[in-house]
Amino acid sequence: MALQILKKRIGFWVFACLLSHFSEGQQQKVWTLQACIQQATEANINVQQKLIENKLLRENYLQAKASVLPSVNGSFSNSWQTGFAINPETNSAQKDQSFQTNSAGINANLNLFNGFQNSNNIRLQAKKLNANQKDLEQAVNNIQLSVCNAYLAVLQNTELKEAALARVEAAKKVLEKQEKMYELGNSNKARLLQLKAEYSSQVSNLVNAENACELAYLELCNLLNIQKDATMRIAPINDDSSLNDSNSVSADVIFEKYVKVSPNIKANTLRVESAKLEKLVANGGRSPRISLNAGLNSFYTSQSKYGVGTPTFTDRPFGYWYNNGTPVSVFMPYPTYSSYETTSFKSQFEQNLGSSVSLSVSLPLFNAWNVNANIQRTKLGIENNKLALRQANQSLYQEITKAHQDLSFAEKKHAASKSNFIANKESFEIAQQQFEMGQMGITDYLNTKSNFTLAQTDYTQAKYNLIFRKKLIDFYLGKELN
Repeated sequence: MALQILKKRIGFWVFACLLSHFSEGQQQKVWTLQACIQQATEANINVQQKLIENKLLRENYLQAKASVLPSVNGSFSNSWQTGFAINPETNSAQKDQSFQTNSAGINANLNLFNGFQNSNNIRLQAKKLNANQKDLEQAVNNIQLSVCNAYLAVLQNTELKEAALARVEAAKKVLEKQEKMYELGNSNKARLLQLKAEYSSQVSNLVNAENACELAYLELCNLLNIQKDATMRIAPINDDSSLNDSNSVSADVIFEKYVKVSPNIKANTLRVESAKLEKLVANGGRSPRISLNAGLNSFYTSQSKYGVGTPTFTDRPFGYWYNNGTPVSVFMPYPTYSSYETTSFKSQFEQNLGSSVSLSVSLPLFNAWNVNANIQRTKLGIENNKLALRQANQSLYQEITKAHQDLSFAEKKHAASKSNFIANKESFEIAQQQFEMGQMGITDYLNTKSNFTLAQTDYTQAKYNLIFRKKLIDFYLGKELN
């Protein structure tokens, strides 16, 4: 009785699963591989960081280009002075004064020569910018392969889940038929209990398959940076026609083709070139500096006065001269006014306006060994980046040769598992007919069914593994993932 209740509950659970699958199918959102790749690329944090880094490097490049332009700076000051001070109008020291002074100016500086550091720095920043762009492309490539792998894992586990569900339905029909035969006295209880145990085992396998499928969806959603919902479904990949195609391209040919377009190889090559330019920039530190400077300045002071009205003149000593050794004073008439006014702001700035132009040369004689240290560091940087480029080439060659070997193994595995699956499928179909006719024992029947289940699972895994290996080689050959 308890077993019958368990069977009814399990049957209801299976029906509920089928109903939920049907209801979800009415409003599910179907994702293609290309849509998944696009979503993952746009939402990936690493890609977003690379984009920000690219913008920063672009600003560095634009700044390097602007460094060849002259620098122009303006200045303005306003000051109040009291007590002892220098009169800016007469440049004489005065006591008990209180006055205001304004000054303004504009100065320009142009670097005429600095050992080609500016031009080499422009080329250096351009190389760094291009290297970062290649890093961005490599990050996108890594995302594409990760999404493709996760996408195929979802398809694989979905197919395994559907196969498990089909086995549950088949086991349920066999069990129901055996129950009727048992009630009519045409079957023994031990046989019935074994079939019930088999049915429960198949339901347990279905639960495991459901869980594996959900985990595969979750991993894909994590790559897409979205939340998993029950309506999400992915489109199948029609690669069955190409599964039997043999890979005729050698690993060396694949490497020679991909190494020319590999973003990682190009990025490391650009870094070697950048290191060489850094050395040229460092060498420029030993060169003389030639710069051109120009300025335009003026000032205003409240000390600048002019008299108002008719002046009266008084003689004031101006100096003296010697007449046969005797000093003789010299007097000059000095005007005195009844009142004084401050010269206007405009007039003073026009009167006090002055300009300057200068050419300067600077020779680096000793700077605490900084230039030599920079040059030595850049030499080591060149060697380090060359080693990084060699390592990148070696790693890429190893990746491609391994991918080529994995594809060869996957093709053999797929062919063997397919033959095994077909043979076990035919064997199980015959065993099922014999079992239903009473010509095969329960133990042999269940063993045959178990072999068929294992062969089906092995074939499904081999099929999707082969699809991924083929897509990986196609990716190296320049084909899009779709």
